[in-house]
Amino acid sequence: MAPANKANVSGTTATNFTLNSVQGSTAINVEYILEFSTSQSFAPGVTKVAAKFQSNQGGTVGPTTGINPSTFFPNATANTTIFWRYGARNTFDKPGPAPDAFTGERYIFSDYFQFSFTGSPPPPPSAHAVHTVTGVHTTRRGRG
Repeated sequence: MAPANKANVSGTTATNFTLNSVQGSTAINVEYILEFSTSQSFAPGVTKVAAKFQSNQGGTVGPTTGINPSTFFPNATANTTIFWRYGARNTFDKPGPAPDAFTGERYIFSDYFQFSFTGSPPPPPSAHAVHTVTGVHTTRRGRG
């Protein structure tokens, strides 16, 4: 799996989240789900679905593009720990594995992994931002 457990991940660029495919998956179509959470129990309200994709390939699989985890946690800092895990299921299983206790998703989930940000993106500009201009002298003229 990548990134490695307890890795530092950029808070400003996309990262490739990959895993080894389900054993024997070249004969079946497997749906994968990638989840991020600020809770190692992946509790409701703090768990985000980062990607869902299908594959019948062996070897390393993952979403076709990198994912920037800070888009799911815009207030995260370098001290924020984010947990992540993959789930997998056979697309022909109906209804599929038992629902996850917290998310209700019907996948068999991996153990969780974690990462921290190496830096956070700058906060969005405020609607009432104050711009400071230096080196400008103004004279106020008013009625006396």
